[in-house]
Amino acid sequence: MMEYPHLMDFLAAWFPDADLMGFETDVAVVKRYREVTPTEEVQKSLDELDDMLSKDVLPLELVDDRAWRTFDHQEEAREWLTTIRNALASPV
Repeated sequence: MMEYPHLMDFLAAWFPDADLMGFETDVAVVKRYREVTPTEEVQKSLDELDDMLSKDVLPLELVDDRAWRTFDHQEEAREWLTTIRNALASPV
């Protein structure tokens, strides 16, 4: 079983082609995801993201692969994921 299934599905479905879908920022991607996704699913992604961010070591290769991003180090990935987390948690 894959760890963080909801979060990984979210990253894989929304971020690789974000520019082709007309999203100018990652926060805009998250906003649209929240508009079209049931609250329970958004919460599952947020819970998994909180769990991931609580770890000392992030699964960089997994996040890189799913979001089509390249993070050179843990802190870079943690900053990006924190931005995504804050956008997921913000009021609609």
